[in-house]
Amino acid sequence: MNDCNCKDDGKFVAGILLGALIGAAAGILLAPDNGEVTRKKVKKKISEYLDKGKDILEEKKEEVKEVVKSVVDKALK
Repeated sequence: MNDCNCKDDGKFVAGILLGALIGAAAGILLAPDNGEVTRKKVKKKISEYLDKGKDILEEKKEEVKEVVKSVVDKALK
């Protein structure tokens, strides 16, 4: 039996990403920069978080592949 609670892991990761995004947005919006600088900062942060999210999804995708392979191997025995 697999001890992985993938639904909870996904919710946790989503919560972390959402909290980080909200914190970054608040920090940027409250900073004393002009609009152009703020837009560049927001664009950069969004890009960084999208890259992190893609990395996490790739990681989870590999974990799911391993679990599926294990289940298939056990089913064929």
